[in-house]
Amino acid sequence: MDTAQLDFDFAWFGADWDGATLSVASLTPLREINEELLQLLAGTAARDGTAADDARGALVQLLRPLDDAARERLAQWPYALVEAGFHDSLRWGRLLDGGAGDLARSGAAWLASGERSNRFARMVLNYAWHLARSRPLAARVVFGMSAESVLNLRSVGIARLERAALASVSALRPRWPGRLDWWRQAAHAAGSADPQLLSRAKLNGLQMLAGDLLASGTAGMLR
Repeated sequence: MDTAQLDFDFAWFGADWDGATLSVASLTPLREINEELLQLLAGTAARDGTAADDARGALVQLLRPLDDAARERLAQWPYALVEAGFHDSLRWGRLLDGGAGDLARSGAAWLASGERSNRFARMVLNYAWHLARSRPLAARVVFGMSAESVLNLRSVGIARLERAALASVSALRPRWPGRLDWWRQAAHAAGSADPQLLSRAKLNGLQMLAGDLLASGTAGMLR
């Protein structure tokens, strides 16, 4: 695999973003997280017959026809396709401090309740914790994490991490769920296996990611 395709190049943000590059080995858990998300969403569509009359239904219907090879192509992109709400440092701070409740959002949960979703939440939070401790800038890029959430996450121990993972299940959802145009482009590119289409869709995702980071400001950068 071409390692250059897996590297982040955020130097154009400025020197403060020099630590955001990840190695191929570091991206292996991310690929597994992305692939599991796509499988969970496809299972949701198949199980409950999700209608395509809302954003949730429309998105899972886009992903449902993808075969294993197409999902693997999409999963290899160098950013999380799952969104856990790490931009909301206040809610995550309370949760990681042992606060009551969970991170549930309004509306129906994207993932079905059950042990598989619980395992997935652990995968997400354990990898996010690892990046927050070892590669804080990469954590911000991969998960759209605020600088405050990086600080909160890197300070917790294993026991609190486990409790927080279980409380976060209902908040997990695809990244950019309102951008059906991008998901449609991504699904089509993954299904076609066309390198140019895949590169274009991946780049558009990176541009949205960059927009999110710029919108959140660059104060509090971490090395």
